[in-house]
Amino acid sequence: MKTTTRRRGYGTWHVQRFRRGVLARDSWCAVCGQGRAVYADHWPKTARQLVTDGQDPNDPKHGRGLCRQCRQTTRGVTRW
Repeated sequence: MKTTTRRRGYGTWHVQRFRRGVLARDSWCAVCGQGRAVYADHWPKTARQLVTDGQDPNDPKHGRGLCRQCRQTTRGVTRW
């Protein structure tokens, strides 16, 4: 069963700080450079790995902006 983003720890603070910060910095996809960035992706570590390492997963420096197509591609390859 798929859980909601809020249950996985992506609440209001995450949206306001991480997502907005990443998308403000990366207006174009960090992978292909051709599509408009619409997703904020934790990279190179996952949010879970950042928390384990004692780092702030909501800091935009730990993310990259992705277009819809690249997000679908990278989620299937690099995520759990």
